[in-house]
Amino acid sequence: MSAVRFRATCVSWCLIVLFVAAFGPAAASAQSKPVANDATPEYRALIDEAVREYEARHFEEARSLFARAVALQPSARGYRGLGMSEFELRNYLDSADNLERSLSSQIRPIEGELRAETERLLTRARGFLARYVVVTQPRETQVFVDGNQAKLSPVGELLVPVGDHTLEFRAEGFLTERQNRKVNGGEQEQIVVFLKTVPSPADVAAASMTPAATSTQTPYGTREDHEPARKPLYKNPWLWTAVGVVVVAAAVGTGIALSGGGTKTEAAIASNPSASLVGPK
Repeated sequence: MSAVRFRATCVSWCLIVLFVAAFGPAAASAQSKPVANDATPEYRALIDEAVREYEARHFEEARSLFARAVALQPSARGYRGLGMSEFELRNYLDSADNLERSLSSQIRPIEGELRAETERLLTRARGFLARYVVVTQPRETQVFVDGNQAKLSPVGELLVPVGDHTLEFRAEGFLTERQNRKVNGGEQEQIVVFLKTVPSPADVAAASMTPAATSTQTPYGTREDHEPARKPLYKNPWLWTAVGVVVVAAAVGTGIALSGGGTKTEAAIASNPSASLVGPK
C-alpha cells in the first residue's frame, strides 16, 4: 500500500470517529424517546376506561377520564371522546370546541369514516349555538355571559349556547350595558354596543338643580301645588239656584193665569209682580 493511500485511509477513519462522537448520543437519545403519536400505557388505560364509561352512558365519568387523558397527552382521538361526552351532557359550546381541536390535531389523527362522523357531530353541536359578531365602543369593552367573562374570536365572534342568557358589556369609566337574549340555536347576528361614559359629580349636581319644565316655581313650591283647579261653569251652585228661582216664578204665574179663579187685580199682579195693591178708600 502506497503512503498516499495509507494517509487517505487514516483521514477517513478519523472523520468517521469524529462523526460518531458528535452525533451518536443525540441519535440514540432521539430513538429512546417515544414519538408524539405513540400512546403511553397510562394514556391508553385512561382512554379504554373512558370508552367503557361512555358506552355505559356514564357521560360525566367519561368526560372526566377523557379530560385526564388529554391533559396527559393531547391527541385527536382524546379530543374527539371529550367532545362527544360534552355533547351528550348538552354542553354544546365545549363540545364544538373539542371537536374542532380533534379535527385539527395531527397527533393520532382521525381519518376516513371516523373523521366524517366527527364532522357531522360538530355540525350538530354548532346548530345549538348562536353566533354573534360583537362590535363595541370603546374597543376594550369586555363581554360577560351570565356573569362569566366570554372569549371572543379574533374577528369578534361570540358563541352562546341555547337557553336564556344575560350579556353584559363592561369597560372602565363607562356604564355597564345589559341585554337579555333567548337563544334557540342557529342565530347569526351582529351586536353593536356604544357604552355611555359615567357622569361626573358636577353633571349629576347640575341635573338635580334643573327645575322641571312643566311647573312654575314659587317661594312655597310649584304653582300647581297651591292653586286649586277652576271648576267648570255648569258646576257652579249659584247658577243653578238662579235658574231655579226663575223657573218657579214662571210656573206660579202660569198657574194662576190658567185657573181663572183670581180677580183682575191678582191677574195683573201675576203678570207684573212689582205692582202694589191699593185698598178701597
